[in-house]
Amino acid sequence: MIQIKKFVVLKDFVKAVENIIYATGSRIVLIIITDRRIMFLNKNILIGADYRKIQLNQINVVSYSTCIALGNISITNCSNTTLIKNVSKQTVSIFIDKLNNFLDKQKSCSADHQQPNSFLDNLIKLKELLDNGIITQKVFETKKKQILGI
Repeated sequence: MIQIKKFVVLKDFVKAVENIIYATGSRIVLIIITDRRIMFLNKNILIGADYRKIQLNQINVVSYSTCIALGNISITNCSNTTLIKNVSKQTVSIFIDKLNNFLDKQKSCSADHQQPNSFLDNLIKLKELLDNGIITQKVFETKKKQILGI
């Protein structure tokens, strides 16, 4: 019965033009990766429903931590960090692998189609974000390496 409910919820949140890369959940949490965004739905009896979405092209850093049976996933986009707590250790591993593989494919496709001047433009814009305090030095270094393909 829970499995059927998940798919009904998926239908409500995923647009017809999106392709689902990965979806998992429990009785109260649903995590979906599509080719455009990541969505989290947390239904908690005490706080109600919490729905968040992050566009894939806005993700700067993805990190995780695991303990014996559970783990946490942290996704940073611009100055916001979304933390998903108490996810099964197996789900954390699969989620990170699926997301990183998809993002790597997207980066390699966009790098192949990028014009030489756009690399410089992107670095200049990135430096401006750092200078204006919008992003941290760590995010700057990570994005710079992505742009340069290092």
